[in-house]
Amino acid sequence: MEALVGVNQMRYDGVNNDAHESDSSSDEEEGEIISGIEQIAIGETIDATLASPPFPGATASSNYNDDFANFQSEFDTSYDESVEEYVPPSFSMEQLQPSTEAEPQDLSPLENVPCQSTRNKIYLAAETLSTNIKFCQPVSNPLTGNVISCRQKGGKIVLNEVHLDTGAEVACTELLDDQVSQKVTSLYGNSPVRVNRVIQLATGLHRSGQTRVRLCALVELEVWTQSGSTMPQTSLIVWQWGYASSPTRPVGIQSLISPPNHANFTYQASSLRMADGLVFLAGYAQRKGPCVFVARPAVKDTWAANFLGPSTSTISNIAVTTDFHRKYKLLAIAMQDGSMSVWTYEAAVERKGNKEDSKVILPLCQLENTIAKQPMISTINDRELSGKCSNRSGNDADMNFCTHLEWKTPDSSYNSLLYLAAAFTNGLCVFHINLPILMDTSIPEAISQISVESKTRSFTRLLPKPRTSTQLAQTVTLYPFSAARWSLTCDWSSVSWVDLGPHCPPSLAVWLEEEDVSTSCVLGAINLEKSGQFNVLCEYDLSQNTGCLISTSNRGSILCYSGDKIISLAPSVTTDSSFFVSVQNPLTVQSTGLDSAGYVLSSSPSSALHVYTVTQCNRKQRPDLNSMVPNFTRLDWGSPNQRHLLVQSNFGDTKISQETIDYDVTGGSNISIVCEIVLPIPEMVPHRIVPSNGTSPLCAVLFRPSIVTNEISLNPTHFCIYDTNTGKMLESREGRDVVFLPSSKAGEEKFLVLGTDGTMVYILKRKNVDCPSSTTEELFEGGTPYRPLLGFSNDEAYIDCHRILIVSSTTDVGLVVIGKRVSDGQVCVVAGKCQGSIEEDRDVAQIIPHVQDSCLRLHKSEEVLNFRELPQYEEGRRCLALVTQFRVLLVNLTRLNIRSQVKCELSSSNLAPIGSHTVAFITSDCKVRYLCCLDGKFRKGIIATLPVPRSGHAAYTLMAVRPERFLYARYHAGIRLVEHSENENSFIIPACITRPAMLLEPMVANALCEADNPGESTILLRAVIERFGRKVGSFPHGDDEGIGVNGTGLTQQVMEMLSEYGLDHPTSWLLTGTVQFERSSHSKILPSWMPVSTKAMASPDADAHLHVLSSGDLYLMDYIKSPESNMPSTLPSPSDPSSLVSRELAFSAMEKGDI
Repeated sequence: MEALVGVNQMRYDGVNNDAHESDSSSDEEEGEIISGIEQIAIGETIDATLASPPFPGATASSNYNDDFANFQSEFDTSYDESVEEYVPPSFSMEQLQPSTEAEPQDLSPLENVPCQSTRNKIYLAAETLSTNIKFCQPVSNPLTGNVISCRQKGGKIVLNEVHLDTGAEVACTELLDDQVSQKVTSLYGNSPVRVNRVIQLATGLHRSGQTRVRLCALVELEVWTQSGSTMPQTSLIVWQWGYASSPTRPVGIQSLISPPNHANFTYQASSLRMADGLVFLAGYAQRKGPCVFVARPAVKDTWAANFLGPSTSTISNIAVTTDFHRKYKLLAIAMQDGSMSVWTYEAAVERKGNKEDSKVILPLCQLENTIAKQPMISTINDRELSGKCSNRSGNDADMNFCTHLEWKTPDSSYNSLLYLAAAFTNGLCVFHINLPILMDTSIPEAISQISVESKTRSFTRLLPKPRTSTQLAQTVTLYPFSAARWSLTCDWSSVSWVDLGPHCPPSLAVWLEEEDVSTSCVLGAINLEKSGQFNVLCEYDLSQNTGCLISTSNRGSILCYSGDKIISLAPSVTTDSSFFVSVQNPLTVQSTGLDSAGYVLSSSPSSALHVYTVTQCNRKQRPDLNSMVPNFTRLDWGSPNQRHLLVQSNFGDTKISQETIDYDVTGGSNISIVCEIVLPIPEMVPHRIVPSNGTSPLCAVLFRPSIVTNEISLNPTHFCIYDTNTGKMLESREGRDVVFLPSSKAGEEKFLVLGTDGTMVYILKRKNVDCPSSTTEELFEGGTPYRPLLGFSNDEAYIDCHRILIVSSTTDVGLVVIGKRVSDGQVCVVAGKCQGSIEEDRDVAQIIPHVQDSCLRLHKSEEVLNFRELPQYEEGRRCLALVTQFRVLLVNLTRLNIRSQVKCELSSSNLAPIGSHTVAFITSDCKVRYLCCLDGKFRKGIIATLPVPRSGHAAYTLMAVRPERFLYARYHAGIRLVEHSENENSFIIPACITRPAMLLEPMVANALCEADNPGESTILLRAVIERFGRKVGSFPHGDDEGIGVNGTGLTQQVMEMLSEYGLDHPTSWLLTGTVQFERSSHSKILPSWMPVSTKAMASPDADAHLHVLSSGDLYLMDYIKSPESNMPSTLPSPSDPSSLVSRELAFSAMEKGDI
């Protein structure tokens, strides 16, 4: 019986330890944990009584002990000493003993595994973001990316801006408020009754010092007449959106005017556009043909009609540029006859006062429609396009015209090309709007005698600027670099740009609507490697027959308005919205961080590698095109192409790495280009970078198929090895993942490679150290292959391995494998034991993990974006940090149980360690956060807040964390326009941004996690507080120390954290500068900006509490220090907050006897 009780106690101890190390928060779900089966010797005799607690701190009345106590009481009442001792029956107990001889494991690569497709089809997963959208189509805020819509709220019609991710209302205004009513009465002499309908909304950017947003609405009002009846009145209302003069009202009306109204003119309400303080409306005059009405409501309530030339066709759509800096003031116009053109309205912006010009928009260029020359697109992934089911032929030119124009919205790139997309009833055209230049190859007589070289010199000049007399037919014609033709014709279509990540090609969404038949949304990408071929990726069928696309940027998904709902269509490789985030993330190496003592990790380099993608265009001679000027040849921009550059960002840790300009050291970070990444096969893109973990200059870049292939692979299929010193590619191989083995010295590098199908791992090492890198012979050779994981069969229990990671414990190494079960698609994390080192091929066999050792199963639809081992402190616990698209987790590497987690969405998957139990990352709300293994609210916090970018999103990537600063990268893509005779291999790449870091809070949290007893002050905690805590010296902080100037970094959570665990001495030192505070001590209470209530709560005794209350009042402070010798000070009034806090202190001190 004693042996039986001992066994149960040991099992309970194991469960209790797991529960203690797991996250204690009950509001977040945890993954399913499978622990290994502990083998317990049944025959051992264990001294234990049923009444004794099984672990220190437990009592006999604990809940766990109730069953045993009840059993014991029943046993005592029925026990008779005269009864013979019970002898258990013999059923061969020896057979239950664990076998000491392990059965041999089959370590050969897996064979005959379930067929796993390396590529997946792309789907569009729908999610309803907002409902109850009334009256008209919503529009987007071009600065924030939020949606502005018209709703009915409390019986009134309101305009409100909603953050789609959080659902929070950003701004709201009643459409017919007092200001609008006054404007209507002042303009028409009639007071408004109600709003009949909202016809159209439009937003535009206006720059006056800063870029602002204005919103205009074409509204039909019901107004009173002098006879007492009502009549409809159409008005155009303009609001200053988000920057009104009143601080309490971020939205204010700017002007109210009437639309163009004349018997000889008509206008199209759906063509309402706004930009640079101007309002545009497409119209038509009976005698003069099509025109564009332009008004400046802030200056004058009149409209200027700008006629496009003699034509019987009408305008079908117009579009205004959306760049933030308002550098391009262009207006694109599409006609019903299929023609298109681009005009400039700079004259309208520069017009001052009441000066009238006969023409304020001038022709710039014509756009050629080449859809008829393109091959037809009729299927997607062997399925018919459902949105194009008309009986009309797509070749009928009389019915095919442009129904929608869309300029490329600014995205997360450093800069972007001026793209214009045109959606036709039978296809799509994409243009690069940039005028050609003219080249004269003749020899000028004035310089013909200067030198012989001048005879071969080419001269270029710009095209003449358009004038008021310039006709559209006199301008040049631009041709699309990408076009597509549908097999059949739809009634109406629209187009919107989609940002799928910094390393993806330009992508678009096309809305195809056939009246009373069907409506669909198509996602496509432009294959820049095949001269701009447009590839359709996927399609989504909508039940509603009416709607439109909402132009937004940087969301990574498609926004559309259908019915009264705003729907988000997110690309995915499954029917839900999972497993696509890794494609959109920027490519960088793991962030460098700190150890538990706050020093830079010894294994961390002073630089980091990342990929910067450049979209490049080159000027090319086009003698076949009309230059419009005799004896000159056109130099046009060629088709864009993407180049992926391997970039090294230096962090400026040493003076050698700092950049020097004019003998001045600028400090901070700088950029150097290692090489251009060469794709192993066409239509592939870089997917991940694996750096060396030693002194080796090598790195590995993994590649996956591009999205332009209609199918996507979330796993890499190839990798290339680069030498960062020389910039040369040493070797290219097939593989799904690769990691460097520890102690990889230059010339002796060894890798562990996961096969392309995930069925084997093998060592890859150099053949010959002296082999020159320029030889064509392979420099590396593979070793004996082994299976990457044990403990499952090749049936439904099969686990498809995706990622591998080498972890270490002192001198031993282990292997962590991430895979996905075939049966249910659930991702599993399996970790093996650390034992020995890997020197030869046979050493791989000893670190292969077993599924039954320790396995963590994540939630369904979760994808592991990144994972890394945190640096171990001395012989303490080891942690593994993981990132999925839904949360960040800290996992115990021994048992693989979740110790802490937080639900969040990251802007990038990079993780930076801050000690052995804390990790830092950047979330999508532009905040640098940390996660540690403490309980409750102390497990997470904020380190810094980054600027909210324009358009509401940026791919912020945490590159490095240092004791006093952190570095992050904002841009991972840009453009390069190579003029004629320029060097195409020179680039401008933005460097990493350096910001100060206050790391006292995460460092203290990590030190508490490291301690066996968080309530005990350890050497590590004292060292951290001394290096990152308060500093009052003239030279506040030295090298490898935190800032801490005047208490900087001392937050309310630090005080609450230390007080919660009863650490009075560290709290007293941070607050007063002394460990044992005395009333007569001359110490300064820091920081001055922290609330008095928080500092009073952290005061160790009544004397320190009084010192906190008197901080800032010199006379009161002196009086409190020695009331016998100093003059009484003027006390605050009884209603003062300090008096109330003092009264509470008095009651508390008397209760505790601390007087």
